[in-house]
Amino acid sequence: MSHYHHLSMEERESLHEYLAQGMRISEAACRLGRSKSTVSRELKRNGYKTYSRYRPSKAMENYHKRRKRSRRHAILDDQEKARTVLHLFADLQWSPEQISNRLKYEGGFAISYPTIYRAIHSGKMEVCKHRHNGHSFPLELKLRHRNRKRPKRPTHEGVKITNHISDRPKSSTNRSRFGHWEADVVLGKRRSSYLITLVDRKSRYLLVQKRETNNSQTVAEAMIAMLAPFSNRLRSITPDRGSVFAKHELVTQQLGVPFYFPDPYSPWQRGTNENTNGLLREYFPRWTSMDEHSMSMFTTSRIR
Repeated sequence: MSHYHHLSMEERESLHEYLAQGMRISEAACRLGRSKSTVSRELKRNGYKTYSRYRPSKAMENYHKRRKRSRRHAILDDQEKARTVLHLFADLQWSPEQISNRLKYEGGFAISYPTIYRAIHSGKMEVCKHRHNGHSFPLELKLRHRNRKRPKRPTHEGVKITNHISDRPKSSTNRSRFGHWEADVVLGKRRSSYLITLVDRKSRYLLVQKRETNNSQTVAEAMIAMLAPFSNRLRSITPDRGSVFAKHELVTQQLGVPFYFPDPYSPWQRGTNENTNGLLREYFPRWTSMDEHSMSMFTTSRIR
């Protein structure tokens, strides 16, 4: 580590006095307790051909300018890069993690996702408030997780736990084989339709179906219909512990696929499905009614 210290204003004033008295550089350096090279560099760096023209205040001003130029500039100070990040975040609705990894993967400029989060939280990108339904709102509101407290859901009784998530096959844990699915429902506005979502852990292949009636029988029938085309490759299903999956044994009887249930209030154990539902929420917020969207939008399978 370098122990070099730049000259202070007092040292520069003393140097000016020594030079005015006709001292040589080596003598002035000795008086200052500095090396000859430090003093020589100070004079040359400030562009003075004759030592008599050395001015401490001007030298200090030049020092501060050089220090400012030498600092690493914030990556989002570059307007082109800032516009790229803004477009991916606000228009394409990518998360900061997706933006960071995709730019790195495609050989673009390097930017960490904490940098993007800091820019959003600090308001640095607020010059680009985005519009939604004719109204502008801060970009921070587009973050799906904003450290808000979520109320605990009531415990659902009547769901028979046939297998625990810890007993899932190894190929499910390490995502090495297609056929291990995670399941949940995405509710809309109260007393409206809802979505049943199934996501494959390996491929992230997503199945979505809209249903009108929110009960366990309907959910079981929908899951059978969605998974039937993959019946020869089904290996496990990890659903939420909600009562809508109380009839899961019907699915097992029809398709021969076992269910593995997570611990209570442990959504991270079904992270693939939870994250996918979060992405869907960007298009279908809780306050919107699923009835406003046609059935055809949800009955097709798609890749995330």
